[in-house]
Amino acid sequence: LTILKYSNNLQVSSQFQQFSQKYLWIQERDRSGADANTCVEELTEKLMEIHRDNYESAEINYSLWANWLVSHLPANEIDENVRNPPPSHLIHLFRSTRERIAFQVQNYRRKARLSFDALDEIKGKIDHLKEFRVRLVECYDRLQLTMTEYDNKIESLEETIRIYQNTFQAIIEAPDLHIDPTLGAEFEGRVVEQDIIDH
Repeated sequence: LTILKYSNNLQVSSQFQQFSQKYLWIQERDRSGADANTCVEELTEKLMEIHRDNYESAEINYSLWANWLVSHLPANEIDENVRNPPPSHLIHLFRSTRERIAFQVQNYRRKARLSFDALDEIKGKIDHLKEFRVRLVECYDRLQLTMTEYDNKIESLEETIRIYQNTFQAIIEAPDLHIDPTLGAEFEGRVVEQDIIDH
């Protein structure tokens, strides 16, 4: 198992010390006689304070920037250049906060468009459900009307059955009728055939 403490390229402490001496900790003194290491540290903090609102980067990148200023500019020109952007060979290590904000805004807009499209899709499904509900209500109304018609027919048939039942029951329960066979015999001789003259 290998744990890289400093970076992928600096695998052991001795490599980091060489890197530190070459790029971060300048051992010679500056033009004013002060320890260059102290100058780099102070300048790193100053660069971070001045540019933290404009750039996003790791502290080590600000140290590289400070080291470059100390090693390439006279002491009296450092303060004049400390507010300038990073040198061209280091600019790729610094990300503009404006670019970050613009990227975030663009990202938010992209997500908003995706969310808006999703809402449109949901709205379409809601509209489809509303149409389906309207059709269900229409079917329900027709079904109710049909059920009412069937109820009326059933009620009418039941009433008819009751009438027939009562009629048949009355016939069943009626007393026997005795008809006199001589009834009307006395009128047979009186019936005379006549021609119809009215037609």
